[in-house]
Amino acid sequence: MSIKIDGIEEDEARALLLRCCGSAKWVDKMMELRPFGTEDGLTEAAGREWYFLDKEDWPEAFAKHPPVGSDLEELTKSEPEVAELVQSEQEVLAAAPEELRQGLVEGNAKYDEKFDWIYVVRVVAKEADEILDDLNTRLDNDPDSELQIAAEQQAEITHLRLLKLAV
Repeated sequence: MSIKIDGIEEDEARALLLRCCGSAKWVDKMMELRPFGTEDGLTEAAGREWYFLDKEDWPEAFAKHPPVGSDLEELTKSEPEVAELVQSEQEVLAAAPEELRQGLVEGNAKYDEKFDWIYVVRVVAKEADEILDDLNTRLDNDPDSELQIAAEQQAEITHLRLLKLAV
């Protein structure tokens, strides 16, 4: 079975990979490795290359995420392709009570101020209150520990997006 990303033009493949992970260095390396041949080949390369990046490169990918609980209508106007992904990933937050969404906005601001990168979490298969609890808990982390956690979450998000978009 062939996978989509192996059979598309270079520019289209690069754009698709960038939607999965916002690190330019990661995308460049993934493009060098193409074709992947199988879904497993693609996802294994993605994870391996993510962790081969320098830790200083990870926040670039984090910055490509809109804040958890973002206003999806505004995002749709400014970045429709990103909004399409985020909408399906964050649908549980759209239905959350206003108080909880406000807690996410406030928590995101505290997180960004403390760590200088956006709060990154795989929201798929999580409840809204679980996400807010995670955010509040992670605010207690030191920057080095939190960078590792955010990187792990980014790797999970990338994996899910690759399965959705690239195969």
